Amino acid sequence: MLKIAMLFIALALQPVVRAYAAPISVHPANPHYFLFNGRPTILVTSAEHYGAVVNKDFDYVAYLDALKSFSLNYTRIYPGFLIEPYGKFLPGNTLGPRPEAVILPWARSSQPGYSQGGNRFDLDRWDPEYFKRYRDFLAKAAARGVVVEICMFNCQYDDTWPLCPLYFKNNI
Repeated sequence: MLKIAMLFIALALQPVVRAYAAPISVHPANPHYFLFNGRPTILVTSAEHYGAVVNKDFDYVAYLDALKSFSLNYTRIYPGFLIEPYGKFLPGNTLGPRPEAVILPWARSSQPGYSQGGNRFDLDRWDPEYFKRYRDFLAKAAARGVVVEICMFNCQYDDTWPLCPLYFKNNI
């Protein structure tokens, strides 16, 4: 699993790392602050949009613009290992996208049978459309001074594990 996570991060961040070479770090003179883009920083947000990338219906540009307009500089996302059932908690839940709007890191195979509908995933192939969206989200966040926490592997629940591409019935 660690090997998958490291490869996933390398593939996803490659163009962003070139543009923003210094990662966020603890401020060397005051550990109560971070150092981001060469300046002392406190991370402030009101919420996260875990499903911003995995839900094609979600307008992440408007979301990032809203964060910036309120001087918020932090968000969190799940990159595709965890999604929720459609409509869980409330209509429009971004982490519970409509089945047609689900976009995940792995390419679809030619074999039907994904629990949310459509073909199962091929864990040996990446989905370029997903990584285009993922990289664009990260680049647009960086351009607005928004730090993105990428929550790679999260606990699965009884209703989320059967939706995961890593669940044996969802991949070839």
